[in-house]
Amino acid sequence: MLRVVLCGVGGVGRNFVRLSREHAGIQVVAAYSRNPSLHGRDLGELSGGPATGAAVGDKESALATEAEVLLIATSSFLRKVEAEIHDGLRAGHDVMSTAEEMAFPWEVDAAAARSIDEHARAAGMTVMGAGANPGYI
Repeated sequence: MLRVVLCGVGGVGRNFVRLSREHAGIQVVAAYSRNPSLHGRDLGELSGGPATGAAVGDKESALATEAEVLLIATSSFLRKVEAEIHDGLRAGHDVMSTAEEMAFPWEVDAAAARSIDEHARAAGMTVMGAGANPGYI
């Protein structure tokens, strides 16, 4: 079972929750949002389905949840996801980002890409950019 912590419960994040219910090998175990009005809400219900038992909470609690992957589904832009990527690596998670600029970050911001790459390598973790807007999912 691949356990996922979700950062961002907007359109892409909610679509991911819906898709994860169709795949027995994926479980969203925690989520966080900068929007405090979403804290405590069940991910399944936010995504238009049955409750999953995983609620939106704060970043620290979500990142402390045992999981293999942090999925960042908040922004298209490298600079806006860079800190979240580093937070995920520090928490011991491999990281996937839906930011379109993560498709080839060295072209967008070589210094940020190098910082992420060096951190991931030092931690023995993986960072993957899989740019996906809501229509793509």
